[in-house]
Amino acid sequence: MPASQLTPRLVQRPGYKTALPAGLLCLAGGMFWLTFLDADSSYPAFLVALVTAGLGIGLIGSAGTSSIVDSLAPTARGRPPP
Repeated sequence: MPASQLTPRLVQRPGYKTALPAGLLCLAGGMFWLTFLDADSSYPAFLVALVTAGLGIGLIGSAGTSSIVDSLAPTARGRPPP
């Protein structure tokens, strides 16, 4: 859970327009790496590919959700109007 709380703060600095493509590239890179592995591949090779894909999924999920919620009006988010 600590990583999921850290991601929104990391996304605020570069912005959503940078974080979402970076997450998609990480996910695509990890999945592309997995296509070259087979049952005889070493454990660290699988670990690096899965961690890279996982970082991409984490960036996409949190940045995407935050951008969707930020686009809503405050009353639609469940907050009272100021």
